Amino acid sequence: MRIGVIADDITGLQAICSEFTLYGGSSVIVRYDSSITDELGNADVIGVDTDSRDSNVKEAFDRVTVGTQLLLDLDVDFIFKQVDSAYGGHMFEEIDAVMNTTGHAKSLLAASCPDLGRTCNDLVADINGKMVDFRSRYKSIYPVGTKDLDLLIRDKTATGIYAANISSNTDLTNLSEFIVSNGIPLAAGSVGLASALSRYLFIKSLNVSGKLIVIGSHQNETREQVDFIKTILPIDAFNYVNYDDTEFDIFKVAGNINRSILEHGYSVLVTNSFSAQSKTISAERYHALNKVLTKLSTMLDKGAISGMYIAGGATSEIFINQLFDCKYISNVEMVSSGVSSSILNLTSGKKVHIIIQAGKWGKHNSILYGLHLLEGKTQ
Repeated sequence: MRIGVIADDITGLQAICSEFTLYGGSSVIVRYDSSITDELGNADVIGVDTDSRDSNVKEAFDRVTVGTQLLLDLDVDFIFKQVDSAYGGHMFEEIDAVMNTTGHAKSLLAASCPDLGRTCNDLVADINGKMVDFRSRYKSIYPVGTKDLDLLIRDKTATGIYAANISSNTDLTNLSEFIVSNGIPLAAGSVGLASALSRYLFIKSLNVSGKLIVIGSHQNETREQVDFIKTILPIDAFNYVNYDDTEFDIFKVAGNINRSILEHGYSVLVTNSFSAQSKTISAERYHALNKVLTKLSTMLDKGAISGMYIAGGATSEIFINQLFDCKYISNVEMVSSGVSSSILNLTSGKKVHIIIQAGKWGKHNSILYGLHLLEGKTQ
């Protein structure tokens, strides 16, 4: 998917473009009046700077019109109109210019950034305690809740700008899922919406190359990362395994993993935590663990799993030493503090890309970003 971004200032434009390329892809930024070049034609994300935040309304409208036409000439699949989360500039008139140029009668708007204390409800924006009523700035604007989006899409007579009620990151996530799953070609927003959209666009683009995420750490930091991916990945990708239960149905668990990988390109296996202080495993736990490893080893041999992300130091140790018949490890690279990437070279001659992290390390999107890295090494 090729994405066009049009913004009224360069700082906002770079922030949006960097969100859309966080999980891969190339980007190029040009002025609104630029000519088409090979660099623009080959870019995944094309940013257009109109430098119009401080210009008059007519000049802003005209610049956005020219910039939007440039994106249309480049045949982009999706246009994102950047707006200031503090609602500066001529945001409504510029969205109108994009709609007028593209021929789209309506546009979704979500300029809120809940992380910055900026939300919106029923056309009233709360900017860190300062209230802005959209109706005083633009006539053809209407509120829309996330539950009303389906009705909006089906209403072929609806025209104008529809400002989404956004009070949390979950609202941005739900809106992004709706935009991507319905193939909506135009949306306006700030960095908050771009960040949520980039995750869904990335998940949609994943190849089915067999990636397994193993969560063995139950540290608070890891829980936050798991909670984050639960808002992005299908819930049925999660399979909880308690190694204390020697009678759990490993065939069912393995079947769920296999099905999830075939459907989504990845699966998530959540285990109980292995204590870093305990160097020994009881016979019952080892028996249960060995059943898991045997099944996963078979999936590795058949090529169903080509990359793994493991959270948890003790879990990584057990999986690498007992699951893989590893001859040596190469291409060790730092992903971020406490998170590393490497290639396991197996005695069979196969190579497995693996990312491991200590329980207390990583950022909220480390696991999702790890999927991007696994994607690049396993295609």
